[in-house]
Order: sequence, then structure tokens, then C-alpha cells
Amino acid sequence: MTSQDRYLPVILELENKGLLNDEQTASLLKTLVLEENFEVFRVINSYLAKAISDRELSFRLTRLAQQLSTYIERPQSPLPRKKNQLLQYVNSLARYHFNDPDDAQLLNKLV
Repeated sequence: MTSQDRYLPVILELENKGLLNDEQTASLLKTLVLEENFEVFRVINSYLAKAISDRELSFRLTRLAQQLSTYIERPQSPLPRKKNQLLQYVNSLARYHFNDPDDAQLLNKLV
């Protein structure tokens, strides 16, 4: 039995009972389970050992998800396909990162 087979049903059960705050929290917890986060496993194990209730589990996991959400790597937006969109994207990045306008112009030439 894999860790996902053991822990994901617990998250789904909490989600079905409406004990998680929102879909984003449930999604984040599923991601943490898939990434085999030890802290999430520890909390779920205490529930599986009947040491805490489902409401306490929900509270602890929600708090943990909030703490760990900054460490989850989010997918990036795809780069624009059209040249005009790409130039706008590059210009916005150039304005943000480069102080010298010549640097921005050089970057536009490279694109």
C-alpha cells in the first residue's frame, strides 16, 4: 500500500464531510500528500490511530496547509506565442528589473 493510497482517502473524507475550509485547502493537502510531506503524514497518522477527532484533524491540516502553502511550487504561465505579446511581456519584465533604458532596448533587439 502506497502512502497516497493510505492518506488521500482521509483528505477526500474530510472534503466530503465539508470539514475543510475550501477547495483550495483540499487541493493543497492533496498536493502535500502526493509530495509525501512528513508533517501532513504525522497529523493524519494521529487521526488513523484514533488519537484525534475528524474535526481536530481538519483544524490541524488546515493550519498546516496555510503554513506550507508558500513552499509549494506553482506552475508558471506559459510564454505568449505571438511576437507582440512576447514583446509586451519582455517590456514589462524589463521595466521591473532594469533601471537603464538601454538595457531594455537591447533585450528587445534580442527578442
